[in-house]
Amino acid sequence: ASAMKEITADMIKELRERTGVGMGKCKEALVLAEGDMEKAIDVLRKAGMAAAVKKALPADAAVMVAAVADWRTEEVATSKMKKRQSAPPALRLVENPDILATIASGTKRPALVVGFAAETDDVIEHAKSKRLRKGADWIVANDVSGDVMGGTDNRVHIVTEDGVDSWDNLPKDEVARRLMEKIADALTN
Repeated sequence: ASAMKEITADMIKELRERTGVGMGKCKEALVLAEGDMEKAIDVLRKAGMAAAVKKALPADAAVMVAAVADWRTEEVATSKMKKRQSAPPALRLVENPDILATIASGTKRPALVVGFAAETDDVIEHAKSKRLRKGADWIVANDVSGDVMGGTDNRVHIVTEDGVDSWDNLPKDEVARRLMEKIADALTN
């Protein structure tokens, strides 16, 4: 996911001009490409992001790079939670919607669904498993056990049905550019 943070509006424009394909990207806010217009939809919770993504469909491709929580608290406190003498407060967790799996299995499924996996061990095996479990066409996996987060370089593995394409360690903007080119090629072939 960290590779995608370096994608710029110019890169999206260039891709759109090269392929004629409308592309979406997702960072802290969901950005939807609509023809030549882009509009940002700020979402505060994963449930809001799920609704925004569903509303954006149909699309040629879904590139799901947002790092959102798998879990949320069942209830939101309306006031400060006071300390207790003997133990911390009990927090009940519920699972958030799985946006990637929902999009991949939906009736308005894009032609290409790309997910991301930030892993600390067994990177490729976890990514292969995630691709099958989520129903994605590709998983872009990277090892985040080092200094990838906040660093300038990244090494990714593109896991597809056909195998694994492991890229050399590259500057993040180059990883993003190559990934966008690979997506464009997949959509035009």
